[in-house]
Amino acid sequence: MTTPTPDDEHVKAQVSKELEDAKTLAKTLNFEEVKSGEWFIRLLQQVVRAYDRNARATYFQKKYPGLPPDEIADILNQTLEEEKETDELLTQIAESSINWQAEAEDEEEEEDEEK
Repeated sequence: MTTPTPDDEHVKAQVSKELEDAKTLAKTLNFEEVKSGEWFIRLLQQVVRAYDRNARATYFQKKYPGLPPDEIADILNQTLEEEKETDELLTQIAESSINWQAEAEDEEEEEDEEK
């Protein structure tokens, strides 16, 4: 028999937490959600969120070995801020493009009306 490693204990704790989360979800379901299959979608959403959270943590731990979790969290927050700024810039560009297209269409309509 092998002795459990700290990683084994961590995985066991994660699995236990995910099971508890699934039980909590099951307790909140009503008959209509079960009947319609909506419970399955909610469960999948929960599983995907947990996977995403764990995958990100593993990725950053491998990318920055030896860094404390607080510093990894700071890097992740900085990355999220940069993504937010990029999203805002892309939104501004898209809005400008839409406004430009609308103005061009208005000008075309005015020219057509003048003819």
